[in-house]
Amino acid sequence: MQAFIDCMRHDDASNLPAPITDRLILDVDVGLMLSTEEQEMRSKDKVGFKPEALTEYLQRTVPWATGLIGRKSIMLPMLHRGHWTLYVVNLVRRCIDIYDSNPYGLALGGTNWKAHHCNVVEADGKRITWCKLMMSRLNKCLQAARPNCGLPKFGNWKIDISPHCHTMEAGSNNCSFFVTRFVQLYDHNSGSLHPWNWPEDDGDLRSFLLQYLTFHPVNQLAELPPEIERFRPPRV
Repeated sequence: MQAFIDCMRHDDASNLPAPITDRLILDVDVGLMLSTEEQEMRSKDKVGFKPEALTEYLQRTVPWATGLIGRKSIMLPMLHRGHWTLYVVNLVRRCIDIYDSNPYGLALGGTNWKAHHCNVVEADGKRITWCKLMMSRLNKCLQAARPNCGLPKFGNWKIDISPHCHTMEAGSNNCSFFVTRFVQLYDHNSGSLHPWNWPEDDGDLRSFLLQYLTFHPVNQLAELPPEIERFRPPRV
């Protein structure tokens, strides 16, 4: 996932005739640090969430105030209960969109998205839904890392799943591949996805991402075997 994010940032900075500066894609480690308690469930060392550690990480990895001007969305891939989803802080519509590829409903035993994202947890002596806690922590640490940068406080914004999610087959493990396409296609003006013919076979989606990562300029492998080079797309 992080390799994909690095490639996307490169594409945004290299875009012609002008760089794409309307979205801020945060590192995978940000999501892992936000949900420290979950990551430590199988660990003997329980340190809990450390806001100062996340603030320091954001200070090192997020652009300075001038680099945040004009941002329309903040994107964060989240790994929760072994499932990848995308959280988007939409700075235009002032809401938080969740893009989740799980086929909730009868395919998953009649569950809905709230069963995954809105489970109640305890933090600082209070009971709060998981998604609300994650976004509250992110808001506070981002504001601390980049004070007076012009980003609005979003800790209390409405959080809802997008009705535009494409879903994977029940029981598959393609959630991370879906998240990569959600990142690429998200439109901050509508909160939906830019039009794209979604492949009928999820295998095509995996193949698309493999080709993208393999032949991307960020890939530092100097020479690829001819058996792989023959799949290089034009002008890459």
